[in-house]
Amino acid sequence: MSRIGLAAGIGCCAAFLVSSPPGARAQMAAPSATPAASMAPAVNPSPAMGKVQTEAPQDEPAFLQALHKTNLQEVQLAKDAEKRASRNDVKKFARMLVKDHQGADREIEKYAKDAKLSLGSADDRKTWKAEADSQIAALKPLQGAEFDHAWLTQMVQGHEEALKTIDAGKSLVKGTEFRATLDGIRGKVNGHLDGAKDLLKQGENIQRTRGTEPGK
Repeated sequence: MSRIGLAAGIGCCAAFLVSSPPGARAQMAAPSATPAASMAPAVNPSPAMGKVQTEAPQDEPAFLQALHKTNLQEVQLAKDAEKRASRNDVKKFARMLVKDHQGADREIEKYAKDAKLSLGSADDRKTWKAEADSQIAALKPLQGAEFDHAWLTQMVQGHEEALKTIDAGKSLVKGTEFRATLDGIRGKVNGHLDGAKDLLKQGENIQRTRGTEPGK
């Protein structure tokens, strides 16, 4: 098995790669950091980014924090991928993720500020950054098409989880206008998912043409 076969299962951000944090308001305990061992390419996806069962947010602050966390991590992962991807179309996709998730996060921050809701503490943000750093480190050994394949797999998994979180938490939002904003955000997340799948398939076709198949 190639290194991709080991690393492809590691989950994503960007995207919008999310695992809902425990329900909390302003006095919210920081999520536990993912054990370092779980970030090795040979193990299961991390709780923060992987294809794991999404815990439904319990209240509006927890839902907003989950979205905020995902946006921050997705931007971090996409910025790294923009530098490391071997294909121009993958680099372009990473740039789009950065732009879209930064834009989505501005909307979330504005709503949370107006509603006087916490999006987490400085310690929370350090934990989220460390989780994304671990994901980036896990893909460090991969280069070229192997990296592209593994990172796009992260994006597919993470965006699938993000859609589940948005669908589970939208009803918790009290602001009518922001619920409409969430519909737009969801549309972009779904577009990211489709884009990652398309790029993944294109890469697999390229590798087959060259006589090598990612993940085999």
